[in-house]
Amino acid sequence: MEQVAAVDPHGHARGALSLRARMGYAHCGQVLVDFWPRQQVLSEFCEEITKDASCWLAIESNNVVGFTLGYPIALAALEAKLRIPITVPFLGMFGSESRIAYQDEIGVVEAFRGSKIAKALLVQRHEDFLRLGLTVGVVRTRKSPEPSVTYLWYTEKLGYQVIAEYKDGRVVLSRKLEGLREFLH
Repeated sequence: MEQVAAVDPHGHARGALSLRARMGYAHCGQVLVDFWPRQQVLSEFCEEITKDASCWLAIESNNVVGFTLGYPIALAALEAKLRIPITVPFLGMFGSESRIAYQDEIGVVEAFRGSKIAKALLVQRHEDFLRLGLTVGVVRTRKSPEPSVTYLWYTEKLGYQVIAEYKDGRVVLSRKLEGLREFLH
């Protein structure tokens, strides 16, 4: 696995350089940087993976080929994390008694996509959420310029609705977890 590094806006690396930075890859004169610097990822995982988090891995021949992460979160903390107002539409749809399951990440290695790994991971995570008494699922994904596979799956197959939209095409989706099981099995 390549090492990743944070790079400031001027292209100066902090810590070990990623392969892209070491090779000098640039776009429009700017050195390409890793989207998620390693330290940021590690820091966020340490904060988010708690005893109540739902984290599942799909493993093939001792290699991780898929993963998912989600956890309970309070509405105010979720709004701060997402950096977009969601309280008013959320309360309008679900009321104040809702217990939120933030569905943070899911990913499957390209060679394994289409083999229902993501669905199997979501089933496990959903069961964890229900055991914790969570009532509403929230996920952030991309709607435009091209809708992501995640967006299409959550809205068309699982019945999630948009509760907030970012200017860059990302959206926040939500739905009650009750009744979701039938779509996942």
